[in-house]
Amino acid sequence: MPIRKNRRILPKIASIDPLRLQRLCDAASELSAELNPPEVLKFTVKKAMELLGLSSGVIFLLDPSRSEPVARVTVKMPPGPAEVRFAADPGISADVFRSGRTVVINDCRRFCPEDSPLRRAGHTALIETPLWMGNRIVGSLSLQSRRVNKEITPEDCFILEELAKHAAIAIFNADRLSALNRLNQQLEKQLEARSLELERLTGEILKKEKLAVIGQVAGGINHELRQPLEAITNAAYYLRFQVEQKEPGPLRKDWHKFLKIIADECAEATELVSGLLDFARTKDAHPVWTDLNELIEVLLKKIRIPAGVEFELSLAPRLCSVFLDPVQVARAFWNIITNALEAMPGGGSLRISTQFMNHSVSVTVKDNGEGISPENLKRLFEPLFTTKKRGVGLGLIVVRQYLEANRGRIKIQSREGRGTSVQVSFPVSRAS
Repeated sequence: MPIRKNRRILPKIASIDPLRLQRLCDAASELSAELNPPEVLKFTVKKAMELLGLSSGVIFLLDPSRSEPVARVTVKMPPGPAEVRFAADPGISADVFRSGRTVVINDCRRFCPEDSPLRRAGHTALIETPLWMGNRIVGSLSLQSRRVNKEITPEDCFILEELAKHAAIAIFNADRLSALNRLNQQLEKQLEARSLELERLTGEILKKEKLAVIGQVAGGINHELRQPLEAITNAAYYLRFQVEQKEPGPLRKDWHKFLKIIADECAEATELVSGLLDFARTKDAHPVWTDLNELIEVLLKKIRIPAGVEFELSLAPRLCSVFLDPVQVARAFWNIITNALEAMPGGGSLRISTQFMNHSVSVTVKDNGEGISPENLKRLFEPLFTTKKRGVGLGLIVVRQYLEANRGRIKIQSREGRGTSVQVSFPVSRAS
């Protein structure tokens, strides 16, 4: 429809009643704070009726699908006869949308046909103004009166037009926010669906990776167990052969040697299987308040320090307790300390210290053994990676699992031929 620049059909006014102007400003402020589209429409009609003292009103909004105005909110002002209602007049609304001007009728009996909706509903006066959004009309605000002596003044026209400007902006903002909320809900549903799909795919990938790791571990276990089993088999065969002889012969003095071989290899196989079980088990921590100094001291009583290793223990005095699982953490430190000792086959020095720093308690295990090359340092926490002659490379993986289950962090620094430093830290805070 053709749209012309908005202009009033009534003469301009010299001044506005300050009280009505203040009420208009208050209504505009309240409109700008309302973000629910239905409430914006209802509030606009009610405030317009209050400001102009009219009995009923409606907001028309253009329907994009049909390119025509559609009544969205209809309000009647109590108290009043039950039959008071809004009577739409398509001709007047069409004129407002076509001309872009406010239409005022102060005497419906004189200017409207007898069979018009306004006359049939008993209305005596009407004012309808367009809702402008930029340079286009998005709807109209129409008010009516049944009072015979009610006359719509130029001041009324000004008040309604100013309110309509704020209402158009509020309607636009509320619609956009509602559209954004709907879009956000759709995106959340899509994200949830994608997350579920990703979780499903991740589960499948993890299953495949787990099967692949199990295959690799099985190969490593087969290789590592074969050696102790062969040694046990050979030793058992020799002992049985000696027992079957009526006269055992001069090699009987080696029985203790072969029995020790059997015991050592059984212990090696048991340790290997235990490491595999530790790797496979879920690491659920059962934390309690623990003194790390005491934990380290108790653990060191169970570890044999070789004669060629110079050992130094430096424990920070009055070290605060940490909320962790002492069994899991002790197993982790057992692995770390034995690794340090194994890195010094010809002897060396081992230093274990504790300290409090940056809201955390840390334990440092430092040796001057063989050290780790930069290439191997990057692969320390890869499953099945090991530089030892025997083992399947699960020790440090288990260590990290235990530490992470207790909110611990591990940091390893090493220089090949110079030694290795392992620092483990735990935050000092209550369990959430």
